[in-house]
Amino acid sequence: MAVHWAVLWAALGAIAILVPPAGAQGQLELINNYMWSQRRWEGPRVALPRPSPRPDLPIVVRSELRPLAVHASIEVPEARAQAALSALEAAYDDLEARGWEAPPSDGGAGGSYDFDLYLLGGQARGDAAYPDPRQLTSYLDSAPAFAVVDRAVGGEDLAACVTSAYAQAMLIGQDPAEAVTWRRATATYLTWLLTGTWGCDDGAVARHQQDAHRGWTALGADPESTEEAEDWGDGGAILLAEIAERHDHGTGRFVHDIWQIARQRTWERRAVGLRASPDMWEAIEAAFSLTPDDVPTLIEELAIARYYVGSEARVSEGHWGERPWGHSLPSDATVPVTESFTWAELPKYTRPHDPPLEPFGSAYFEVDVREAQVGDRLRLWLRGEFGVRWSFVAVSLDAEGKELGRMSTPPRRLTRSYTQLDFTDRRTARVVVVVTNLSSRLPDADEGDDNVRSFRVIFDHGENSE
Repeated sequence: MAVHWAVLWAALGAIAILVPPAGAQGQLELINNYMWSQRRWEGPRVALPRPSPRPDLPIVVRSELRPLAVHASIEVPEARAQAALSALEAAYDDLEARGWEAPPSDGGAGGSYDFDLYLLGGQARGDAAYPDPRQLTSYLDSAPAFAVVDRAVGGEDLAACVTSAYAQAMLIGQDPAEAVTWRRATATYLTWLLTGTWGCDDGAVARHQQDAHRGWTALGADPESTEEAEDWGDGGAILLAEIAERHDHGTGRFVHDIWQIARQRTWERRAVGLRASPDMWEAIEAAFSLTPDDVPTLIEELAIARYYVGSEARVSEGHWGERPWGHSLPSDATVPVTESFTWAELPKYTRPHDPPLEPFGSAYFEVDVREAQVGDRLRLWLRGEFGVRWSFVAVSLDAEGKELGRMSTPPRRLTRSYTQLDFTDRRTARVVVVVTNLSSRLPDADEGDDNVRSFRVIFDHGENSE
């Protein structure tokens, strides 16, 4: 009987809530109008991922313990197909242990409900992932996907390529609205975290270092051909590695949480495209708001850090070389120095930098100051184009390349900045000047950015400034 009374009281409470007292109808109407007005989405949208037809290959190797399958043609040796399956199982287990959700089921599109990896020939990239034609529904935006690895990949490269391809498919399932450059950057970072190799082609990360003027997740000159571009996005793995090092001691948990912040739900049944906000840059900014870190500081310090990595000589210099990701980059992953000067050659006026800097891209200059005397002063002027904030940093190094100190101007939109270094002893042997375009807003990896700007730097000395 007590149970029946409990049900009765619950029903009476529900009636009291649903039937408003006299005079409250107007308030409910206002609340109802407010709720419906807030459901109108006027933010950015992106097109639904273009589905790709699945290959039809005769050989299928299935995992006995996990929902995974590898498809191959008769040209692929059986041992390679088995090795690909072993690498796929390892990636599946490692990423699941780190909290990443497996890709959603494809509903049997590959002949079973397993996740499918295809070994194909003639691929532009060694690794890739594509949305499945079947769009399954879920509360948050999601899409099933399959992975592709070039069948010519073998040996030690196979594990890295399989891991990267699987990670890209997993990220399509996490957030199909996110830009392909962020998927590639994250997949490359996760591959390095799991295998020690920077993605399927670590040369892509090296090429991004060599093109330091480019943004971390830039689309490039032709956004329409994003899917076919080989290198776009991979270099962003360095950015994610630095974020992880700063916020979770390199475990990758912080990067995982950023992806969860970036997920969204496109609830409209007849929506044109998927909701594209928050994107990854917005998620990073939101996560940083809960920490002492911020995006401009991250970009400025990373611009300095990437100078030290790559070549063996630079890795041994400064405390930035102690970064795990810095030691593991290929030896040719070195940022270029635009111009180098000696003390006797000053003053120098550089030409407008070509190519101009994309948002969060950087340029580097070196000044040999071994001839400077105690009391001398190095004077530096930046003349940047309008419309963006500029970072302007001078780093003092000793003869062994160890950092002695740095001077910087506050990031601001003023086109003119000035800083100076006073030499109080003879320890400083070289000064590295780093210029970074901090843009006027967060970049949008889904489209080209109009905040590309050039600049000039003036170098001069003041002798015996006392």
